[in-house]
Amino acid sequence: MGAATDLGFAVPGDVAVIGYDDNHFAADGIIPLSTIGQSGHQMGQLATELLLEEMSGNHPAHPSIQIKPHLIARRSANEPTPRP
Repeated sequence: MGAATDLGFAVPGDVAVIGYDDNHFAADGIIPLSTIGQSGHQMGQLATELLLEEMSGNHPAHPSIQIKPHLIARRSANEPTPRP
């Protein structure tokens, strides 16, 4: 976002920016970053369950596991504001 604004682009407006993983820096910038979040708690819980299954001697075929992400909309990807 810094490079875009350095080049004279408006964020949002000319450029929309979306990040991934919603770390603590995402909401704290001059322009809060819209991001895709996913539950770290759920990932940890699933990983622990899989590890415990393996450690118990069970070796089931593990299907692909998907954790549904969610959009956290902040200013970096909001509707552009009209320029004069």
